[in-house]
Amino acid sequence: MIIYDRQTREKLLEIPGDILAGQDLRQFDLRYADLSDCNLNGCNFESLKLEGAQFTNANLRNANFANTELSEAIFTRTDLSNARFIRAKMLMTAFSYAILNETDLSEILIGGMVNFRWIKAHGAKFRNIKNLSGANFFKADLTNADFEGT
Repeated sequence: MIIYDRQTREKLLEIPGDILAGQDLRQFDLRYADLSDCNLNGCNFESLKLEGAQFTNANLRNANFANTELSEAIFTRTDLSNARFIRAKMLMTAFSYAILNETDLSEILIGGMVNFRWIKAHGAKFRNIKNLSGANFFKADLTNADFEGT
């Protein structure tokens, strides 16, 4: 599998085979990587800088994004069920139409606009977030979402 820069189309890395699910991807520079349509179920992205990374239509169930920097990252139409974004930093991050059921977004840091429009976030945790003023939840389904301490 070849992963390309979404802006320049330059090859960022090549991974043998087509299976990324469950992989620890922390050793790779994935800024501006186009990971659209990939099965990244259970992948570990903890503490990575994922500026401009695109995950459109990807399977990111159970993925770990704790402490990541997600400036201009795109998660449109992505399944992020049971993913962890604890203390992730978000700026101009897009989650439109994503599935965030049971996802943990506790203590995320929002610096500017973060788009949660049309998400489905049943049972998601938005705990202890200091500032949600840049978050857009237009038509979001937040059934049983937990905003304790926010």
